[in-house]
Formats: sequence, C-alpha cells, structure tokens
Amino acid sequence: MNQIWRNEHAAVWLARLDEIAPADFFHLLSPDEIARVQTYGDPVLRSGFIVRRGLLRQLLTEQLGHSPDFIYTELKKPMLAKGELHFSIAKCPSLALFAISETHAVGVDVENVDRVKASEEFLRDHLTRAERLVVGEHVARAWVRKEACAKALGLGLSRPLSEYDVRPLDAPQTTVRAGGRILQVYDLPVPGGSVGAVAIALPNAG
Repeated sequence: MNQIWRNEHAAVWLARLDEIAPADFFHLLSPDEIARVQTYGDPVLRSGFIVRRGLLRQLLTEQLGHSPDFIYTELKKPMLAKGELHFSIAKCPSLALFAISETHAVGVDVENVDRVKASEEFLRDHLTRAERLVVGEHVARAWVRKEACAKALGLGLSRPLSEYDVRPLDAPQTTVRAGGRILQVYDLPVPGGSVGAVAIALPNAG
C-alpha cells in the first residue's frame, strides 16, 4: 500500500488488491467483521472484504497508535467510535483507496473507466444538464467526483448525484457546493484505466 496523494487536510493511500493475500489480514478482523465475512457466499467478495478491512485497520492503527473500534451510521458506513480521525474507503475490481483526515470529513472513490462507459447511459441521469455534454473518460471522472462528495457529506446515494456540479472536468480539482457545504475535490493519480477522486468537506462558515 502506497500513499499517492496528500495536502494540508488529508492523505490518500492506494492498494492493488490482486497483489495481496486475504490470509495475511484475517487475524486483524473484529468478531462482527468475521461474522459478516461468513455471510458472503462469493469467495471474491469475501476475499475483497477481508483485504480492504484488514488494510484499513492496519492503516488506522498506524495513524492512531492503537487498534480502531468502529461504529456504523444508518447508511452502514463505518466510522471510528471515538471520532479521532475521518476516513473513507473505495474499491474497483483490482484497486482500493483509503483517505484519512485528522480535521475534515472526507470521501474517496475509484472506478474502472471501461466499466463506467458500459453504464454511461444510466449514469447520465446523475449528471447536471451542463455535465451531460461531456463524453468518454470525463463521464467517469464526473461520477467518481460525485461519489466522493456524497461520501464526504455522509449521504451515500440517499440524494441525487445530479445535485453535485463537479465541473470543470478538464481541471485536476474543483470546488463543489452541495447540501449547504463547500467541498474541495481533487483528481487522484490512480493506475491507467481507472479514475479516482477525493473530496474534503470544509467546515461550515459561522
């Protein structure tokens, strides 16, 4: 796992899932995580969860100096019981991203470009009218930026992603206003064939 991006508010790490053995991380899981793993009938889903949650626990332990305890939001998003750090995780078939901030709510997303293109007609329903003019890789970039914003705000897909205007898509970063908040959004240097983005929710002014 390598750190691929950071600024004064947050940092992002990348892991190549196909290079990591699940057995190396199973011992890091909590009893409730082990019980969850056992509900997965698909071995690929089971292995992916073990690796991602094990890497997350390892990374948070390094940052905190102790093993993390998770609680879960109504949207089943994990967060630290004591609230020492903000974090977000994302995955596509062969990659995982982990974003951590000491001070700001943060969201991260990654997608395979070809996979997004295959669903482009569906995804266009989540674009603003102006964003619907974009094509190709810009659609994938718009999608991961929107997903990152939704995660940073803790909303998941409970609100339409068309509420997030993430232009300009040909610039490496942008400012998004949504849900009464301001978010700084940055494209991430992920391996070719994929796109990634991190969103940082700035504190409410006043």
